[in-house]
Parts: sequence; structure tokens; C-alpha cells
Amino acid sequence: METPRTALVTGATAGLGAEFARQLAQEGHHMVLVARDAARLQQIADELERDYNVSAERLPAHGTAQAGLAAGGGPTCGGARPWQGRGEERAVGAAG
Repeated sequence: METPRTALVTGATAGLGAEFARQLAQEGHHMVLVARDAARLQQIADELERDYNVSAERLPAHGTAQAGLAAGGGPTCGGARPWQGRGEERAVGAAG
């Protein structure tokens, strides 16, 4: 049995991030999507689940993430919780 593959894509709602998400979903990767615009995040996650039959976890980034990074902290996401990998993972950062 093949191990499920998962990809984490930041900036997933526009530009390169959205294109990376589509290509990875087309290859069969389950998705963890991070973006600032929660409505667009929901829209692209729904599209990927429908069009490519993959799961897409949504992590809307808070506006405070930029401030936390500037202060030397890590990014914060809505409903933050430890993310548990599901097998073979890939990460793509396309946030601008």
C-alpha cells in the first residue's frame, strides 16, 4: 500500500502558490493550505478536493503572523494546533 503524500503550500490562494497547489493536487498529494484570505482559501481548497479528489486542510494565517515573524517568533495560524504529518510530505512556500 502506498503511503499518502501531503504537501504544505503557503500563499496558496493566488499566483505561484495557487499554481503549485493545483499541480501537487493533480499529482495526488493531500494538501495543507496556508493563506491570509480565508474566503479565497476556502474556495481553492474546495476546488482541489472536488477536481482532484484529495483532502485539503485550511489554515488561514492571522494578520499578526507578519509581526510575529518580524519579532523573531514563528508564524501563527487560525485555530493553531500541531500539524501531524501523514507520510511523505513536501513544503512549498510562495507567500509574498
